[in-house]
Amino acid sequence: MEVRENYINGQYVKSKSQSFFDSVNPRTGDVIGRHPRTTQREVSNVCSIAKKQFCEWVKTSTTTRSQYFQKAAKIIGIRLKEIAKAISIETGKRLDESMEEANEVLRIASQISKKEWQTRKPKGLVAIISPYSCPLIFSSIHIIIEGNTIVLKPSEKSTLSSQIASEIYHDSGVPPGVFNVIYGNASTGSWLANNSDVDYILE
Repeated sequence: MEVRENYINGQYVKSKSQSFFDSVNPRTGDVIGRHPRTTQREVSNVCSIAKKQFCEWVKTSTTTRSQYFQKAAKIIGIRLKEIAKAISIETGKRLDESMEEANEVLRIASQISKKEWQTRKPKGLVAIISPYSCPLIFSSIHIIIEGNTIVLKPSEKSTLSSQIASEIYHDSGVPPGVFNVIYGNASTGSWLANNSDVDYILE
């Protein structure tokens, strides 16, 4: 099985790690993806990139940031059923439950320009270590529109929706380094949480 690549600085990058893990559908036991256990050096590298990009991203107007998410909302609408299916596959949720979650993502993206998040003070580089029970990174759209950058380490059990998120952000034209995804285990999460470039941690 092909190993999934990290999404760093606007590109899909093969990890130098020689250690891997499989994500498994909890209902069927089928392997849905193989991923690298990202190395400490790679974690440091992506954090450095995201921190540098924050200095540029925070200078952009909220109007400009909103425009990216207007594009994202259109893409989410097109891929809505795919997003819902991904949530079901990686969490074992019923499809109707996953569709509700996907629709909420679409609602947030569609209304982002009207929200108070645009006036909040940016935090800087935000590390997200997402839990298995709530994998869908789109719920953190507001973090980006505030002017922050993100390095996401999804749960080993729920990686598929993070992959889709990176594709949608990429296709929406969100600048390289604003949103990044790295895969790994508890050690990877610890390296991310303790990196000196990280300004805020969301778990």
